[in-house]
Amino acid sequence: MATLEDVAKCAGVSTSTVSRAFTSPDRINSKTKEKIFEAAVRVQYKPLRSHTFFDASEDIVETRRDSIGFHYFAMASDDVLSTNPFYSRILSGALATASQAGLQVILSSSVGRTGADPGEIHGPIAQMPDAMILAGHASPEIISQVSGNVPHSVLVDAVDEKGSLDCVVSDNIGGSIAVTEYLIGLGHRRIGFTLCNGTDPSFRERLDGYLHALYWAGIEFDTSLIVKPLSAVPLSTDEQMQSLVTMLSRPDRPTAIIGASDDHAYWVYRACASLGLSIPADVSVVGFDDVAYSARMTPAMTTVHVDAEGMGAIAVARILEQSNLRRVDNRGHLAVRMMTATRIVERDSCAPVASLTY
Repeated sequence: MATLEDVAKCAGVSTSTVSRAFTSPDRINSKTKEKIFEAAVRVQYKPLRSHTFFDASEDIVETRRDSIGFHYFAMASDDVLSTNPFYSRILSGALATASQAGLQVILSSSVGRTGADPGEIHGPIAQMPDAMILAGHASPEIISQVSGNVPHSVLVDAVDEKGSLDCVVSDNIGGSIAVTEYLIGLGHRRIGFTLCNGTDPSFRERLDGYLHALYWAGIEFDTSLIVKPLSAVPLSTDEQMQSLVTMLSRPDRPTAIIGASDDHAYWVYRACASLGLSIPADVSVVGFDDVAYSARMTPAMTTVHVDAEGMGAIAVARILEQSNLRRVDNRGHLAVRMMTATRIVERDSCAPVASLTY
């Protein structure tokens, strides 16, 4: 069976050029594409699950619409992919890249991210294509159940603890270090942190980045400034709100608070409003993810931008690489971890500590 390398050798080009010809044909000039397609016909190479195939008898390159799966591990029954401000952006990036490659995307989801018994998987899993993107954190048992149905799988915003699946993540630790150092640079020393789910790997990494930045700055760590669950059970919004109100009611309240996500930071806004505290005059607040509503908050929220659309795009590109380059079942291979950069988006919710009212 011919490989991508065989096509490259026959056409006299690099394997990356051949790969682009199949996955991003608009990036290759017509003369080079023609040479690559002729070589593919000559060596009888056919991309697995690709949108391009060849009629060897007529040397005609045709296009067909193929498909990949996008499965979302929802936190709860009301956690709908289409309205989730973060994962909908990942889906958007995946859809755009898949469309450019001539691929259709089949959506499915399941409720519940932890536990040895995943229960019913909603959606047409049994009819899934040979490649899937699995979005969101879930237990190893659940990931294995879903990924076990397809030869090619890529995790997004999650890491396979068994080390057998490729994954696309953001630089959670680096982003958290950067935004904590940003607050320290504004003179803040009592900096709080809030997260409702202590088992989510992304949130844990963001907490780790916060702790690292405090340590490197020589700031003594105060556990009372962290709002997080004491067990594996996530905090409800009421519990998180009450914990924030309690922390902000102290005479030595934090002068700044970091939310593990923009949603967590939103509840800091709510807690401050309930206590009559002004942002940023009384408390500086930053979020994480840069979802659309963060810029519409009052004041507009400073946050850490995560390239969610890019994560979805990279996942599709990796799926195409798996199909074109490996063309075999990828379960059990040495996993590749791909990371997207983060950056601080400065808005109006932070101020130097010297300008605080107390």
